[in-house]
Amino acid sequence: MSAPSASQRLRLHGALFGAAAGDALGLYTEFMDRAYARQVYGHAPRFSLLANRTAAPPQVKQDRHRMQFPLSGWTDDRLPLDYGMTFSSVVRSLGYKRDPSGIARRKWESGGRRNAANGAVMRTSVVGALRFADTSAAIRDAIALAQLTHADPRCLVSCAIVSALVAHSVRGEPQRLDVEAIMQRAVREAEAQHVQLDVPTLQELQRHTAAEVTLESLQLDDSWAMGYTFKTLGAAIWALRELLRLGVKADSIETILTRLVMQAGDADTNATVAGALLGAYAGVQHLPRDWLDGLRDGAWLHEKAEQLCARLDASVAFAATPDLQLDGGKAFLTSEQRGERERALQARLDLL
Repeated sequence: MSAPSASQRLRLHGALFGAAAGDALGLYTEFMDRAYARQVYGHAPRFSLLANRTAAPPQVKQDRHRMQFPLSGWTDDRLPLDYGMTFSSVVRSLGYKRDPSGIARRKWESGGRRNAANGAVMRTSVVGALRFADTSAAIRDAIALAQLTHADPRCLVSCAIVSALVAHSVRGEPQRLDVEAIMQRAVREAEAQHVQLDVPTLQELQRHTAAEVTLESLQLDDSWAMGYTFKTLGAAIWALRELLRLGVKADSIETILTRLVMQAGDADTNATVAGALLGAYAGVQHLPRDWLDGLRDGAWLHEKAEQLCARLDASVAFAATPDLQLDGGKAFLTSEQRGERERALQARLDLL
């Protein structure tokens, strides 16, 4: 592996910080519908992640859901981690450690092969940053990671497409992305990895990612389908196409992500994936300054991004820090400790 260039480092940082900022911004409207989001925040809000603000952008709506979380927080939406029902049901299954992909597939099959949740595409965009030098490797590794919890082919091809786009963007070749060509390549390589994509699935993919798709047509706030992987993928592709249309300007990313967040629904997941694509293409220097300054644990994330760049540079001796271990540098929680945390969280909720 060769060291990332200076511009590639900025785009790699952009993918990570864009995803984190998107997750944090999504709290403003997560699980609302569009009409209620406009009622609460107006038609053209300017969201901030800064706790000490001199201006007066809209404050996060103080309701039972949002009061649980700090402004500008990301990743830790639930105790002990931010995970969905698909992830939870799979990893808690007996025998998961011995055969994770097999358990995930059996869970999917037992549910009638219908569940195509967006949890996998939310977490795999980082693979495109890690494997930016080799798009095929990014696609392969994203699928392998996704299969640990999500077996539906729609989930797997979503991860392949996002990781391929992130890899191309970070690499910077060509300067102007051919989104359609990269998506087609990801589909072909996913099929070569035995991801079975039948004609109805490919037609459904096209309906969510075509150039004429609008945010409104995606109906991201549909209460019955807001967690569908193709909705999240479609929103992220729309955001990237919009950035290519507008060009990388001082406020273009803010405008795009704000419009996306105001569609509500599963806003944090949608904005996470879109933020990763926008940041990977534009670079961290083009993300809004107050989003970067206000992002919770931003210094920690910067350190991880720098460690990732060092890991990619074969000429640099890489020194792993304790928080890169499986237990995060801490002992794994015992069942008693988890119970204590759950009781403490419930006590907080009871006060809301």
